[in-house]
Amino acid sequence: MREAADFIGNQSTPPEDSVVFTFDDGYEDSFEWAAPILEEAGIRGVFYITGQTFTRGRLLWNDILGIVAQYAVPGDFDNCRIEPKEVKQLFQAIAVSGKKEKADLAIKAFNRLLDEDQGFRDTTCRLLENILYNNKMPINRNRVLMDEEQVVDLAHRGHEIGAHTLTHSRLSHTGDCAQREIVESIAMLRRRGIAVSSFAYPFGRKSDWNVSIIEVLQRAGISNAVTVENNYTMTSINPFLLPRICMAPYHSAAFAALRFELSAWRSIFNGIFQHEDRGRYAKRPQKNRSFQ
Repeated sequence: MREAADFIGNQSTPPEDSVVFTFDDGYEDSFEWAAPILEEAGIRGVFYITGQTFTRGRLLWNDILGIVAQYAVPGDFDNCRIEPKEVKQLFQAIAVSGKKEKADLAIKAFNRLLDEDQGFRDTTCRLLENILYNNKMPINRNRVLMDEEQVVDLAHRGHEIGAHTLTHSRLSHTGDCAQREIVESIAMLRRRGIAVSSFAYPFGRKSDWNVSIIEVLQRAGISNAVTVENNYTMTSINPFLLPRICMAPYHSAAFAALRFELSAWRSIFNGIFQHEDRGRYAKRPQKNRSFQ
């Protein structure tokens, strides 16, 4: 991303078929699987790390919620001091529901915690974490975060490490905490000798950033930030609003190849034609050459 940001900042043409591979959240499978595969191909990736890696636990709050929601049984929340009452009732409803209703209620609980302040979310997730470990619920190893040594090792091996907030909070909903979420997550990495110039917005939709948040990033010495807006990146774009071609764990290799192929054709088409007023087309300037 450091190299890509230079092309974007200079409005210059990148090398043909340029690709940047990015991995969010800092899960351990990125260390165990993604990084070695990239290295075998002679390339390096960008790994966006939350401050949770360096603080308590190796599970993000949303993963704790997901595990508990999946495996909770009636009675798990009876003696749990979750407040307010309607939030506790929501979790109790999850525990007694069937699979489909359980999934719908889990999404509702996720959105409720996401939109609450950080203190409320942390307190609730500590209680959920106690239920998780006391009841010995199975933990998917793909949802476990890297530890500090693994993150530092990736940096030493030439991979880029970017920041991804302290607690994976929705920045636009955290008010005064947004600056702390950004600045301290960057500081945690830099204190470990990791140069940080890139950032990924948690959840990454249009509602997850604003002008104030971008200004905080700039003051913190960040030169670029990525979203999950699904598109390729042109050199004319705002470097703090970079889209990506998003892939999920359930996507096959064939699907990934198809996404890249379709993006390449779209890039070629947009390099020739640019839509203008009322269906008229015009030649796109060369400086808008895209990254695939």
